[in-house]
Amino acid sequence: MERNIAVLIGGVIGGAVKLVVDQLAFASGISSVDTIGTVSNLLFVQSGMGWFIYVIVTGFAGWLAARLISQEYLVSYFSSGLILGIVLWALMNIFFIVSGIATPTWSMGIGSFVINLFSHLVLGIVIVYTISRTKIDIIR
Repeated sequence: MERNIAVLIGGVIGGAVKLVVDQLAFASGISSVDTIGTVSNLLFVQSGMGWFIYVIVTGFAGWLAARLISQEYLVSYFSSGLILGIVLWALMNIFFIVSGIATPTWSMGIGSFVINLFSHLVLGIVIVYTISRTKIDIIR
């Protein structure tokens, strides 16, 4: 499979997993972060379309990360994925602060903070894992 397509798919899969974790925590009351509600309100779309747009954006984030992360950092995809997840989480919260669209997750309580950070870490790991697997296939 072509590297660009594989990384886009990895980002989409990571984004879908992230959304499931976020929405399960929101539905169970552990977290007050409603990712789909925020995306839907931001783009003025229905929640089903919010899911679709969100996973496409995370696919693009995976593609962009593949362009920025060099081969030497892919030796340990787990630690590189954790770093990418933290960076994505921080960028999302900075965007929320600057735009005023939503409250940053660190100020929404410990449950929201932990769940949202965890879901971003999973997203980062899935994206970097996909990047590392496609780079290995290209070298062979």
